[in-house]
Amino acid sequence: MYKELVLHGKKIFINMILKNIYKKLINKTSFIQITIALIVSILIITYLLSLDVHNELNSTVILPILLMSGIAVGVCFIIGLPIRLSKQLNNWWIRHIYVQVIIFILGFAFLLISLVNDIAERCRCGGINPNITLMIIGLILVIFILLHFYFINKSKTKREMNQKEFSKYVLDGMLKQFPQFINHFKIENDTMTIEYHSKSGMLTLWITTQDNEITIGFDNIEGNCYWHTHMSQYNSYESEDELREAIKLINNIMTGNEIIVFINNIANHLTKNTDINAIENRGNVVELKRWNEL
Repeated sequence: MYKELVLHGKKIFINMILKNIYKKLINKTSFIQITIALIVSILIITYLLSLDVHNELNSTVILPILLMSGIAVGVCFIIGLPIRLSKQLNNWWIRHIYVQVIIFILGFAFLLISLVNDIAERCRCGGINPNITLMIIGLILVIFILLHFYFINKSKTKREMNQKEFSKYVLDGMLKQFPQFINHFKIENDTMTIEYHSKSGMLTLWITTQDNEITIGFDNIEGNCYWHTHMSQYNSYESEDELREAIKLINNIMTGNEIIVFINNIANHLTKNTDINAIENRGNVVELKRWNEL
């Protein structure tokens, strides 16, 4: 039975990872970035093709232009996957916006240089064939930046906060939203931890800011951790986003919108599905309980 429970826990963990990757790749920001990158790529390729008088811009070249643009965007998207999937790399990339600006300028520079007379091939009839190598390099650099440019505001620069500042920021937000936490927090080594017990005391909801990230979990009555999750798994990487998602999750737990799934009396994960038959049990005892029932 223990092995089955471990296997079930691993399955839940893998599903959480896949869900986290999906959220990082498929979201509103990615849609906007891809759309802008495609439009700019189409415009650049169309303009470069128009420089050659032999290329008539008609319906026959639309498909090749779209195909080349799609390939360029796809290649850049794949190259940039580490920026989307790695929290540390994503934070570094966002903070060092000057790197993005430099790469973008270099890309346009390569595109312009590819049109210089001494480098580009001039057709007999007056048209210009850009230097293919320089054109591809320039196009890739420009598209890459458009795909990985993130608009930030002053509130999001709070990622620069140290551990002490981050803990205070999160604690202030939590106490404002959940005043009942006022007597249930502690700060050790600049790390803030909130421990809030259920009515019966059989379960403890805890929130911590360890390693400058908000983590939420459950402990049993002996103080052993049952379950936990990081806000990065909710596609939140900035302090403001983490706090907002954490407050939302805690509120859903306390109001019963997020139901706690117990497998063999162990809090295993959260769900919004009230159909207990839809939860794979593998012969284990499964119970659905809300926070106010504990």
